Amino acid sequence: MGFFVGMAKFRTQSLDSFTGLTAAIFFHGFFVFNLISRDYLLLGLVFFGTMIIVIMLAFKSLNTNINTLY
Repeated sequence: MGFFVGMAKFRTQSLDSFTGLTAAIFFHGFFVFNLISRDYLLLGLVFFGTMIIVIMLAFKSLNTNINTLY
């Protein structure tokens, strides 16, 4: 969520804050669903998928030029 909120501060007329909030709500709900249903295999797969997304967003944030966001 922090990545999208940070991008929204620099962009004008974007839905980045809404995207970050929606993704956080979805992943939290999916996490709780996996815990309630005790499906630990799916929980592990979600964990690795989430880590891939986190790493991709980290590289994107490190390689973003601040001057191109305005």
